[in-house]
Amino acid sequence: MFAKQLDFALGELLKAEVIAEVEPLNTLGLLKAALAIALRWNVGISINAHKIPLGIDSCTLPEVLISETLNRLLVISPLGMESLLEVILEKWDIPYSKIGCVEENEELQIEMDGKTLVAINLEVADRLGVSKEHVGKSSMPIFEKSVGEWNSSNVALPDAIRLVLSSSSLSPKIWFREQFDSSLLSGPNLSNSSDAGISVLTEAKRCIALAQVLNPRISQIDSDKSLIISFAEATRKVICSGGIPMQASLMPAIFGADNEQKNKVVGLEQLFYQVSELWGVAAAAQSPFVKLREGHHSAIFSAVSVLGVVDGDAPLSRSFRDKGDMIYLLGNPATSLAGSELEICLGHSNASYIPFFDIYQELRLQKALLQLYRLGILNSAHSVGRGGLFTSLVECGHLNSLGFDITTDSEIETNTFLFGESPGMAVVTVSPSREVQFIDFMVALQQNFRTLGHVTKAEIRVDDISCGFINDLQKLYV
Repeated sequence: MFAKQLDFALGELLKAEVIAEVEPLNTLGLLKAALAIALRWNVGISINAHKIPLGIDSCTLPEVLISETLNRLLVISPLGMESLLEVILEKWDIPYSKIGCVEENEELQIEMDGKTLVAINLEVADRLGVSKEHVGKSSMPIFEKSVGEWNSSNVALPDAIRLVLSSSSLSPKIWFREQFDSSLLSGPNLSNSSDAGISVLTEAKRCIALAQVLNPRISQIDSDKSLIISFAEATRKVICSGGIPMQASLMPAIFGADNEQKNKVVGLEQLFYQVSELWGVAAAAQSPFVKLREGHHSAIFSAVSVLGVVDGDAPLSRSFRDKGDMIYLLGNPATSLAGSELEICLGHSNASYIPFFDIYQELRLQKALLQLYRLGILNSAHSVGRGGLFTSLVECGHLNSLGFDITTDSEIETNTFLFGESPGMAVVTVSPSREVQFIDFMVALQQNFRTLGHVTKAEIRVDDISCGFINDLQKLYV
């Protein structure tokens, strides 16, 4: 009950624009939350330890600072807005306390009785992998924006749907997922239907979420960019399952192992550790698999696995839950079919195309997804992957045989919008009763999103045109 009250209060605070920043008290509690805000804003924060509300009077200061507490938030209110913030909190009967203020010096300070007990300079964040200054030092590969060279408007939508859903690249996905799920010690786990593979730890009341991604096409063009895209997709799948990414593993494979390829793997491993630090996860690179080939084109493939932890035994599902739920697209929609499954099916494959990818926009997207899940706003979440947006929506309808009614973007060609495969997209559903809270939250975060439509009983409609029923499309896909 309190969680719902807090949710409504937060929505009203965001709508009234009386908070400039918010951070939940999760791992490392208040200390990590205050440091995260200070890093994002490049400001100092001063906290009076005496004013921190205590759940138990016997708590020591270290316990107070690093305790992970549910339904507790650290918020920053602009100067002069404190009174309105207090009115809204009291309206929803939310306990609160003013514990400190923002300072000009770039330091987090914990004070008590006029003495500074803890002082952390923001430079220490280099060890946490979240500092904007650290990000600026990265030598990440540059992704350039480009568009496809052909127009797919002459391909009818029913033909495009049939080609993509029946593609041999997509049809085995369900079978492989079933094999993975049935191999887990806890038994088959298809009922969860999450983006990541899920193993339920019954005694610990937690779940392990594991996602692995390999993009062989991009790997053969640029192994560095492929690594970043694969890493982002793997972490996105874990977060779309309600998990917090904890550890990443790199599994490189070299075909044609000359000295040049071996040196590339060394550079690839360095980039992997750099990206892992940026995401704040532990990293481990395995010894590369080597396959000698003479007289053939050499290549490096890098598979990325990300392991995360889901609090509770009910991970977030990709499957549509209820008829009438609102469907939203998070991130920027695809603007090109280059490199997509539809392009390959039509014989227009551009072997040298690499999609544009903004790693910092991806980090903001994943942060928004995780916060939305923690606030209980989402009914489902699914990372948009191979086959594009339309295929991902069909995957969302599989389990409960629910369809969807969506509207495309009038400024983007329909097939491109539905089947383009630009990285950095996720589809979420929200109950109509939570729609206002969702929109207010996304606007406050300045996160790109758009309304696609709503979940239907079984029919699939695009721009008011029927495309059949979910059970019929399942036959193509499976």
